[in-house]
Amino acid sequence: MKHLGWLVLCACVLSSSVAGAQDASRWKHQATLYFIGAGLDGNVTMKGLSVDVDMSLGDILENLDFGFMGAYRMQKDKWSLGTDIIYLGLGTSGERGRAELDVDTWMVELNGGYEIRPFFTLIAGLRYNSLANRLFFPVSENEFKASEDWVDPFVVGRLSW
Repeated sequence: MKHLGWLVLCACVLSSSVAGAQDASRWKHQATLYFIGAGLDGNVTMKGLSVDVDMSLGDILENLDFGFMGAYRMQKDKWSLGTDIIYLGLGTSGERGRAELDVDTWMVELNGGYEIRPFFTLIAGLRYNSLANRLFFPVSENEFKASEDWVDPFVVGRLSW
């Protein structure tokens, strides 16, 4: 399964972009796969137990079960619609299989834009975020789960040249 993570990483690094016809009266489409290399720093609390988390990019890649980052945008005249989807699944086992930890993170964005000038587009949308953690102890078969979901509205400007 670790090799699948590296394949996904390579696919993201070799991102693709496809554009449709350049006629302004027709829909133009753009799809992109991408990769963001980042670490995690903070704390996680489940059932009243708080644990500090400090993971480098290398630690994340070592425990990566599956990851995906992709965006899609379509534009006609001055109007555009888009989405951006990120999924990160991490999993690890403690020494001698005494504990298993799974972390799943989703970010799904929907947005709409209006081209104010040929080089500037105003974009507004909603971003749904979901975090789910599972801690399992095989010997005692105890399982702890915690999750959090929220939606963030946003307004941004996009410059292009």
